[in-house]
Amino acid sequence: MSTISIRKLLCLALIPLALLAACAGDESEEVTTSSDLALECYLDGTAAMERFLLEKGRDCFVKALDEDPEFSMAWAHLSIAQRQLGEIEAAKESIQRAWETRELASEVEALWVTRLHAIFERDQATAETAYQTMLERYPDHPWVLRLRAEYAKLQNDYDTALACYDRLL
Repeated sequence: MSTISIRKLLCLALIPLALLAACAGDESEEVTTSSDLALECYLDGTAAMERFLLEKGRDCFVKALDEDPEFSMAWAHLSIAQRQLGEIEAAKESIQRAWETRELASEVEALWVTRLHAIFERDQATAETAYQTMLERYPDHPWVLRLRAEYAKLQNDYDTALACYDRLL
């Protein structure tokens, strides 16, 4: 087996561990909401999405938004769940609400939402600018490390992906 194949296998094997470790951190300090119940529903939703329980994730984000309609990250994650479920029009509406409420969130959340909104709008330049800003300002943030790892894998740069996953662990 070649060195590249071994690196690729290691990278793929570390993905679930890195995601679990990154999510095991206190994400409650990472998102902005005015409601403890909204936060609890959001965290349940992200956990469901990581287990590919898309309907459950969607339902949890809806509950979070019932409690805090200005919860930008819940809108953003709802849009992802809806898009993956094929609910394209609903996903477009949700990402628009995330975009509209992003200024109520922290800077890293606003950048994350800006990048996601740009992807939905097929605006590569804005998505790249938001990503580069996140890299510059928040290089060790778990969301940024996950994005870096995903980009690295797409470019077959498994050393960088492994380094990012290792930092998440």
